[in-house]
Amino acid sequence: MPSAVAIYQSNLDQVSEALWRGDVPGILHHIALPNSMLTEDASFIINSSDEMVIVANDFRDHMISVGADGYRRTCISARYVSLRKDLIVGMHETRLRAGDRPFGQPFLNRMTLLHRQGRWQAVLLETSIKNTDLTILSPDLVECQKQALAKLGVSLTRP
Repeated sequence: MPSAVAIYQSNLDQVSEALWRGDVPGILHHIALPNSMLTEDASFIINSSDEMVIVANDFRDHMISVGADGYRRTCISARYVSLRKDLIVGMHETRLRAGDRPFGQPFLNRMTLLHRQGRWQAVLLETSIKNTDLTILSPDLVECQKQALAKLGVSLTRP
């Protein structure tokens, strides 16, 4: 059985490369829908490939607007969930870069991967940075979903 760290790092690398190419089908090969994403001050459930296009493009465009031309995500730890060989949880560090140099402060993330349909896909990403500091989630989509869920008495915010 492949190591959890190798699977996790491969997912990080594949998604990162696809994001910078603007390859949403490539991203979706490694990220499941629906997909839950949480920052320190925002949360969003990506339900469709159309929403993924917006989120991925907004994130890449924001990184470019602040002076980054790429980012590197490095697995710190990953493990199979006890008694489940189809679920991996792990932690990674994200570092923006400008050229070959780090750019800004690194931040930590937790991710959950699920093995289904013959591949590992991310189902949950939690990050330690505020969305207002680095736009990971499209603010317009976040607000729209937040308002719609509030009408149902539901909140996705962290406790």
